[in-house]
Amino acid sequence: MADLELAVVIGSFEARTGRHGELAAVLAKYVVLTRRRPHCRNVDLVASASTPGRVVVIEKWESADDARAHLDEAETVEMAQAARDLLAAPPDLDLFDETTATRGIRLNKAAYSLKDEHQRELFRRDEEAWMEQFGLTESERELMRDRDWIGLWRGGMSIYVMVKLSGVTKTPLPEIGRQMREQG
Repeated sequence: MADLELAVVIGSFEARTGRHGELAAVLAKYVVLTRRRPHCRNVDLVASASTPGRVVVIEKWESADDARAHLDEAETVEMAQAARDLLAAPPDLDLFDETTATRGIRLNKAAYSLKDEHQRELFRRDEEAWMEQFGLTESERELMRDRDWIGLWRGGMSIYVMVKLSGVTKTPLPEIGRQMREQG
């Protein structure tokens, strides 16, 4: 079986005051039409619960090339034209491919595990064995050993799980911030 590829497009749209319903209708039509396209796995339309007037479209495609090609399709062009006067600002569009979606997954799993006492104990007792269980690559292990915080972040480690690692290594957050400022 071939490796499964996935690309995700996320579009965030801000409606002009009083135009949220109209924008949602335009995007709902786009979603229905896009779901019918070849190579489209799914499309969802969600409204923000915290920001009035914000609507997000989440598209899943078989490949990044399929997602890019869809930008020139008739329903995309029609949606852009219909939404133009309803938007408070240009939409924010992002493409996430398999590489960006999985970057840092091993580092994040490892650091997140430190929420459990037995993982913290293993880390303190035998850091190499702790890293081994997550299948960290040699370059990821080196980042961990060196406490290369900016390197870990660039490698995909979320700042939220980095805090767990900083607690176990007793590295103060201001020290991490200093390193990131100097090397970032």
